[in-house]
Amino acid sequence: MENIRIISITEIGELLPNELKAWSDFLNEVNDPRAVFQIPKLYFKAPEIEERVNSLLTFLVFKSNELVGLFTFKVQKVQKKLKFGHFKIRSYNFNEIRSVGSGRLKDCTVSEALSIETQIISDLNVQSLFHNAYVFFEAIEQHDLFYLPKKEHRGFIEYELDQSQTFHLTFKPNFESFLQNKSKSKRHSIKKDLRRFEKSFENQFSIKDTHNGLSSKEFIESATAILNKSWKKGLVGSIVGSDGFSEQLTLLIQNGVSRIFILEVNNQPIAFAIGYRFNNNFFYEEIAYNEDFAKSGVGSYLTINVVKSLHNEGVRVEDYNAAFSFGVGDNIYKRKLCDEYIECKNLMLCTPRTEISIFFKLKGMLDYIYKITRTTAVKIGIHTKLRAKFKQRKQQN
Repeated sequence: MENIRIISITEIGELLPNELKAWSDFLNEVNDPRAVFQIPKLYFKAPEIEERVNSLLTFLVFKSNELVGLFTFKVQKVQKKLKFGHFKIRSYNFNEIRSVGSGRLKDCTVSEALSIETQIISDLNVQSLFHNAYVFFEAIEQHDLFYLPKKEHRGFIEYELDQSQTFHLTFKPNFESFLQNKSKSKRHSIKKDLRRFEKSFENQFSIKDTHNGLSSKEFIESATAILNKSWKKGLVGSIVGSDGFSEQLTLLIQNGVSRIFILEVNNQPIAFAIGYRFNNNFFYEEIAYNEDFAKSGVGSYLTINVVKSLHNEGVRVEDYNAAFSFGVGDNIYKRKLCDEYIECKNLMLCTPRTEISIFFKLKGMLDYIYKITRTTAVKIGIHTKLRAKFKQRKQQN
């Protein structure tokens, strides 16, 4: 398609002024919380021994010089375990190119969408060879571009993995209206979470955010200290402590896109939250907290206050489609706060005859054998006996 142009960038500074305006207009028009996260980010690195993001890649799709699509991927090192049921056989370290959000495409015909999909898949194929990585499409919804990759995408083997879910809440005129819209049990649980933390640290805590002067520098310093005392240290691809993110975050705050929060107790930071907002929507990217405060429910308390703060800003009162997206992954607090969850598909593409493809073929075979073995054990009545035996052996050890 001659009128379709796709460019890829790793930082917002690569965009020309007219392209930056087009990006802003696109986010404003699509009014989709998942699209808010499709923003260019700086290239950053982290120690190879950790499961950290190495780089981010954003594809911008232009049709007759109008931005009609955004698709972002992150390149990271992950550990995969080959298991037979609960028994680990061996661990492998692989490079992964993972979709961030689901991307968004608008105002394109079926043939144009097919052409765009083909071009992006082709570029991802090049990237997968360069990084010796597989491509993972996470939480793809049924109407998304990559939900059913076309079979003519040569160079890749397709594996459909287990399903996942995305969680949304719809903004109400204010936080009290939001609570009243919940069931009695959920409303009680949310208020209980607030009371539990406030009772533990009465008059000793405060929340800083963008609106009361929290700077990107202070946020990153506090968030980095929190990550070092969090269970996420060395395990999650956090962008907060990455090289160059401070400059990027400053720009995003200036453009009114990023919202940052720090929860302090006795003037010491114990939890942070960061998300991206545009127009009527908000994408909750990350939260972390000091594990020493876990029993107080610090994570739930900060999340509820983020929801409360965004409600009480009063910018979404008239827009029913205004949404807060928790992204991918099941969690008790997400189910408590959300209004809906959407079933999604996880899809993996990898080049054939590689260690990665052999791993997933073997994994699929072992999972299938284990499923048959377990089903048979349950039918003949030895499953319970075996489980009791293993539990007894574990206690003895």
